[in-house]
Amino acid sequence: MMNRLAVFIAHYSLGNSPSIVNFLDFVSDRYQVDCYLFNVALTDIPLLRKKNIRVFDLGFRHIGRYLRERLTARRRSYDRFVAFEPHGFVLCRQLFPAARPLYYSLELYLNGDHSGLYYPRRIRAAERRNSGAISGLIIQSDEKEKLFRADYGLPDDVPVFHLPVTCRGPAVAAKSPWLREKLSLGSRQRIALHLGGINAFFSCLETAEQFAALPDWALYFQGYAQPEYLEKLRRLIADRRLNNVFIAAEPYADLADVDRVLAAADAGLAWYRDLSLNMRTVGRSSGKIASYLRFGLPVVTNRYPSLRAAIEAPGAGLCLERLDELPAALTRLAPELDVRAANARREYEAYYRFENYEAALAAFIAG
Repeated sequence: MMNRLAVFIAHYSLGNSPSIVNFLDFVSDRYQVDCYLFNVALTDIPLLRKKNIRVFDLGFRHIGRYLRERLTARRRSYDRFVAFEPHGFVLCRQLFPAARPLYYSLELYLNGDHSGLYYPRRIRAAERRNSGAISGLIIQSDEKEKLFRADYGLPDDVPVFHLPVTCRGPAVAAKSPWLREKLSLGSRQRIALHLGGINAFFSCLETAEQFAALPDWALYFQGYAQPEYLEKLRRLIADRRLNNVFIAAEPYADLADVDRVLAAADAGLAWYRDLSLNMRTVGRSSGKIASYLRFGLPVVTNRYPSLRAAIEAPGAGLCLERLDELPAALTRLAPELDVRAANARREYEAYYRFENYEAALAAFIAG
């Protein structure tokens, strides 16, 4: 009989999170997994229909369903508990007050530095009050571990496992003409892909503006958008007559569907506004960067230390001080694409391929 593992996720989106998807797929081959979800989006994915995964969906602020689950959950017993982020951790301790979960950190929710993250005072207080129950930490890098330990007062003897945001499967060198044909682009026009959220955190308006000076490049946005910001972006494209900037008609709920977009692009853009330590330490924590590297897309990004280590040092792209340097950077990148693409795939295989971590991760979860 398989051991039982309980996973807790709240106030997050599941289907477009490579960290959550890879983790659940991995543990469900080794445990009977019960997923407790509260206010979680993008759950209609094949993964959650696997034989060894059972879902307890507490809804979207349906407090009655949540309270009923609090009364019944404690009748269940588990060998291991894993909680994602502050909201999942608090949910875990509410349903199972004696649980000592592994805490899986995807973002840095620091006490005084969490710009752009939903971290209300009541959750912050409940999380910090229960932080002594953290039995182990999964986090993307040594840099983030140090910040987390200092902010949470996590003792040195609490074990940690460093797991970057990863993808599954080998690096992909094959290219697809699908997007070029869809957009009716010329054979010499390159495609820069902006994957992920379309909002102010990633300076999408400012990024689009740079393509007025890049007639040999096209920009393609693929991801979930804030409606008001999306309207601003569409208006900018129309007003500036940016005929080489495109927005996908709809986002994809399943990560696998994004692969054909990645295979059709030539470079990947990942710009993070300097809003918090969470943004500045994103080097090993970015799902879009892991995906770009897997498909051999040289990355153009900020010149933060974490990104210089992840992108600039292995020659997998270019790091810029300012976004207005983008036209010159892409112009410089064009004749170097093949070399930097090979570097990107090599970096992916070394650090961002999930299979590299499986044996050690299994041992860490087992304790």
